[in-house]
Amino acid sequence: GQNARKGDLFADQNITTKNITGKLFKGLKGVENVYSQHSPLLKQIVEDCVKNRLRPASFPLLGSHEGKVKTIVVFFVGGFTYEEAFTVQQLNTSLGVQIILGGTSTLNSRAFFDQIEHSFPSGSQE
Repeated sequence: GQNARKGDLFADQNITTKNITGKLFKGLKGVENVYSQHSPLLKQIVEDCVKNRLRPASFPLLGSHEGKVKTIVVFFVGGFTYEEAFTVQQLNTSLGVQIILGGTSTLNSRAFFDQIEHSFPSGSQE
């Protein structure tokens, strides 16, 4: 109990512990969800599009390409996730461009596994 404790548990930290803790929290600044730091590839592609860094052979343009990009249309064949939709909402706010998201469906884990199941004939399981 109380006789074995040595004062304040957190006040007696040495300099090494403080440095490690400080670096850990410094690396998490600006992270909305510390448990999920994944960023969809969509984010990097859209940011590169706004900065005119995409190769036209891989990412064709519609219409003339003069000046700043104003509207970006992203369409996912096979569907998009809620995380990708949230990323588009954040990018619409932060980049100052209009991003229109479309897809064949909105995916959740059940829909994703259903697509995988339907991709393989029922007799081909080994």
